[in-house]
Amino acid sequence: MEKVKKEIIEMLVNHSRVVYSIISDMGVFYIAWAKNSKINKEILEKKLNKLKFDIEEADSIKNQTIENFSEVTNLGSGEFITLILKMDNLSYLALKFVDLLMYIDLNDVTPEMKELYHKSINTILQMVELLKESIKLLLVNPNMVNYNINKIHELANSIDIIFHQFLNYLYKDKDLNIRNLLVIRDTVITLEQFIDKIHHIAEIIRILHYE
Repeated sequence: MEKVKKEIIEMLVNHSRVVYSIISDMGVFYIAWAKNSKINKEILEKKLNKLKFDIEEADSIKNQTIENFSEVTNLGSGEFITLILKMDNLSYLALKFVDLLMYIDLNDVTPEMKELYHKSINTILQMVELLKESIKLLLVNPNMVNYNINKIHELANSIDIIFHQFLNYLYKDKDLNIRNLLVIRDTVITLEQFIDKIHHIAEIIRILHYE
């Protein structure tokens, strides 16, 4: 059974690598958008196409993993399948976030908002990298898993403060167009959803570490 466990974790490692690439693409998309969404339209289209291509690759790995291992009940494969499904959700949140950005009038986005976006996305990227490393550690050094999970929780606590700052700043801006306010709020909610899902994924990895 150890051989089977190694095989499923290797597929999870490969899947997490693609998911990390998707979140990284989301960050690059945001940077190009924040600089000038009109001038960088071609760059944004290319990055969006790459993001969608990577989502298809992640889907393929996920489906193959489910097909190969969903019936290996004596391995306790349920948690592994749950893990890859939850990781897959992060990909679609990234797509949702970049789609929402394109509905925002950049003229209404202040330097302060851009800085809060930047901090939020960077923190999420750090957390997803730690998830990726933690899944790999299940194979090579399980004793380090808890250390990484604890770091994820620390980052989650720090980003909560950023989200509160963002929403407070947003609602205090009396000149902000109501349509833009609602879409920007939705982007912040989407980033918050990242944190909730990452937190849940981290706890699944912690459980797998003890199995």
